[in-house]
Amino acid sequence: MPKTTKFKTQKHKKIALNRIKALFDYASGLKPEDNVLADRYVYLARRIAMKYKLHIPAQLKKRYCPYCYSYRFFADNARVRTKNNRLIISCYNCRKHYRFPLIAPKSNKKSPLKTEVENGS
Repeated sequence: MPKTTKFKTQKHKKIALNRIKALFDYASGLKPEDNVLADRYVYLARRIAMKYKLHIPAQLKKRYCPYCYSYRFFADNARVRTKNNRLIISCYNCRKHYRFPLIAPKSNKKSPLKTEVENGS
């Protein structure tokens, strides 16, 4: 008898994403002294995302260390600095640095100067 697979429907994925967001909300509501519980919430959120093959939203991804997966309580176990249009977040648990650019999102509007040049006016 062939092994049956359970397909993850969109409904299941939506529920899983809501659970991930809820776990990060629970972690953000904790005090820095409860970092073990906050790390457990991050672990559970990652497990749910892997099980349902979801990407954790970018806003939530910046809340935990990508190396040791500990929840970041800024000024208690993480430091934030800006340098050369980059945001540098240092984790005190694993001593790693996470860098990403500080670039404003590009607008899709065309500038009026380019449209005039293209039209030949």
